[in-house]
Amino acid sequence: MPGPESSPIAAILRCGNEEEKTMTTRTQRVGSKPTYRLFNVTGEGDTAYWHPIGAAWPNKDGKGFSVSCDAFPLSGRIVMRVITPRENPDQGRLV
Repeated sequence: MPGPESSPIAAILRCGNEEEKTMTTRTQRVGSKPTYRLFNVTGEGDTAYWHPIGAAWPNKDGKGFSVSCDAFPLSGRIVMRVITPRENPDQGRLV
């Protein structure tokens, strides 16, 4: 059973570590696109503010994630969501 240091939360907490950022950058250069987006969410319900702060990719072995953070929030919560195409309401096409 994997230890707590291999959980997605631990990966998010390590994203401020320069060594982890370097490793994630190498993963990005291989050509993989992020499959998850990280958000800092403050507030609740319809008044919540979702600020994008990074991205994540599943590891090749499927046992964890590589995480790249552009910011690390001091308040609110971090939410990791699957990236899905959105429909552009003005033009009726996927964005």
